[in-house]
Amino acid sequence: MSTATQTPTARSHYAAMRRYEDAARSLSVRLSVRGAIGGLAGEISADEIAEMKAQRDSYYLHAAAYRAAGRRRERADRFWATRPGTILRIALRGIRNVQSAVTA
Repeated sequence: MSTATQTPTARSHYAAMRRYEDAARSLSVRLSVRGAIGGLAGEISADEIAEMKAQRDSYYLHAAAYRAAGRRRERADRFWATRPGTILRIALRGIRNVQSAVTA
């Protein structure tokens, strides 16, 4: 049983962006708390701190990529909702119909 893949919407991109931002903020809080407490007690190494910072930065980069994808999706949706988008959609549908009639 195969399932059809759905095209991601702007809302799904923004939801993913919020998940990555939340994860990055959570990691920042843990980093600041563990860095302050662990640094005083000598329990956390510089390598651990560097690894957590790299992970946090990675989350922020993912969030930025999803934000950009959401904006691109919104821009495309707005175009297709305008009159030129409607005309282009109808023209492309006609071209596809002719192609399928020729190949059939």
